[in-house]
Amino acid sequence: LRTGIDRRHRRTDGQLRDDDWRLETSYERFLDDEHFVAGRVLGTRELNSGSYDQTYAVLAAAGWRRWEAENQHLRIGPALGYLGASRSQGQFDSGALGLYATAEGPAWAGLRFGGELIVLDSLGDGRYANLELRLRQPLGERLYLALVWNYAWSDFDIEPGVRSEWRWDLGWRFGPDADR
Repeated sequence: LRTGIDRRHRRTDGQLRDDDWRLETSYERFLDDEHFVAGRVLGTRELNSGSYDQTYAVLAAAGWRRWEAENQHLRIGPALGYLGASRSQGQFDSGALGLYATAEGPAWAGLRFGGELIVLDSLGDGRYANLELRLRQPLGERLYLALVWNYAWSDFDIEPGVRSEWRWDLGWRFGPDADR
């Protein structure tokens, strides 16, 4: 189980006040040595030119476990989900098909590399992709610091867009594999 909540608030004279939220949670379960199932919820809300842009995705995926070892993995498979967005120009809601992938492994000097890719297509007027890459440095048995790059691409009939951001995450790992 992985959960994250991110809130940004900035006020600069002469600029728009940002009050952005990002909520994400995911769960993976191993079916056997070669297969997994996963669930993922992702929601964002960003202030943009006086109104809020909201994007949300819910998906269930099943797939294959590849290159599994004690400190590395690649999990990839098809996904079935729901995709929604609201912009100042309107609302979009639809079921969607897509791809889910997650990978993790050692990088160098104690750093760990991780990534997650979600691609959803409504087979109509909406497509969404979210890529998140992380470099994580353990600060103890459970505490870590990570440099994260998040890239989101959307192509909705109400409005296309791209968002790219860098952030620092200070986190805490739970569970029996917390030292990885």
